[in-house]
Formats: sequence, C-alpha cells, structure tokens
Amino acid sequence: MLGKTELVKRIEVNYKVAGEGGPLLILHGWGSGSDSWVKVAELIAEKGYRVIVPDLPGFGKTPAPPAVWGVEEYAEFVNEFAEKLGLQKFVLAGHSFGGQVAVKFAAVHPEKLERLILCAPAAIRKEPGLKDTLVICAAKAGSVILFLIPSAGLQEFTRKVFARMIGRSDYLQAPGIMRKVMQRVIREDLSDLFALINTKTLLVWGEKDRPVPVEDAYVMEKRLSHSSLKVIPGASHRVHREAPEILSKIICSWLSY
Repeated sequence: MLGKTELVKRIEVNYKVAGEGGPLLILHGWGSGSDSWVKVAELIAEKGYRVIVPDLPGFGKTPAPPAVWGVEEYAEFVNEFAEKLGLQKFVLAGHSFGGQVAVKFAAVHPEKLERLILCAPAAIRKEPGLKDTLVICAAKAGSVILFLIPSAGLQEFTRKVFARMIGRSDYLQAPGIMRKVMQRVIREDLSDLFALINTKTLLVWGEKDRPVPVEDAYVMEKRLSHSSLKVIPGASHRVHREAPEILSKIICSWLSY
C-alpha cells in the first residue's frame, strides 16, 4: 500500500491507498491504525477497488485532535477527509470504534454512501455498571502512580500490572487527551440512529467476540432495514487480523451483487 498525507481540520493525516476502481474507505478500531488493515485492504484492492485507510486522529501516525472529540466530531472529520480526496460517493467500512463512527456518518451523510460495512461496530453502549466505574477509577489511580515513578522501565512494568488488574489496557495506553476522548466515546450509544440508516449494510462479526458480543449483531440486523449478517466461526473481535482472507472474501462477494 502507498502511504500518503492530507491536511484535514489542521491535522496532518497519515493514510494508505491500494488499488484502482470504486472507492472503499476503511475506519480502524480503537488503539489500532491503518497498518492493521493492510492485508485486508490489499486483498480487496486486487478485486478492483481503490481502498483507502486513514490513521484516525490520535492513532497511528496521525496526531491527536486539538480538543476532546466525540463520535460526531470524528464523523465530520471523515466527511472532510473524503471531500479532500474527492470522494463524492463511496463504500464506507468501519471496525469497532471505527464502526461506531461509520454508523454516525451513515445517519448524517447517507447521500455520500454507496454501501456500508460494519465489522463488530461499538455502536450499542450499555449504561456503565459498577465494574466499568471501578475500571476507570483504577485506571486514573494507575495514571497518578505512573506519573510518580521516575524509571521508564518500572513505569512500563507498572502499566502492564494495572492493565492486567483492570482488564483494559487500551485506557492506560491512550496518550494524553485520548483518554478523555475514550471516556466520551464509550458513553455514546447510537442505537437510536439505526432507524435512520437506509443504506445497504453488511454486518460482520467474530463468533467469539468479547468486547462487542455477537448478541449485538442480531440486534443490529433486526433494526437496520437493509442489512445482512455474516458471523465468522471461531473468530474474536480482531477479525481483520485473525481471518483477513475470509473477511475480504465476504466483503468482495457482498459488494459484487
């Protein structure tokens, strides 16, 4: 894939491009980046698509946003990014957090989408329970402790200990403002937007997904009027890494009819 940059909302955005043909824009998940989608992107590009995968602000090689963004701000970033690249109408795919952003985009800018592909989108957010509250409190306490530790090696060891204790390494690994961004987006439930989406939609889930359970897939399939669901046996949340050949085959087959 070819690496490029584009200035969007005064942020120098790193992105990758592969292939020629109809545009397909992929939004990666939280704590990930365009690198994790290279295999899938190249396989899809071989079938006659121009596949574009940006590092969303705060991930990969793209700097963090200048303020605490929520899903709406990320969706508008995607809109401006697409305009900068001259994408008038395109296929949009999103995984996990990227799927959450894709749902918001599809509800606000339906006229710009040919089709929508959602890979285990984190669009259904339950009310945080006691466990989630304790996780955030423990993570904040861990941040204070890390700040007081002078040794970089000891900091990394302590970070891993806290991550194992609370079961959420993504929060402690998030740099600076991205922790506040994460606190905001994990509280944004987009269930009410499903009824507004009429774009033909493919839902793809790993059978053993824990962060975004497959039960959410069946809820979305019922509430999205033009959707179809494919569950990959044995796969977990990172379907694009665990089964890139299967995922790309599912996507290309669905796009072909």
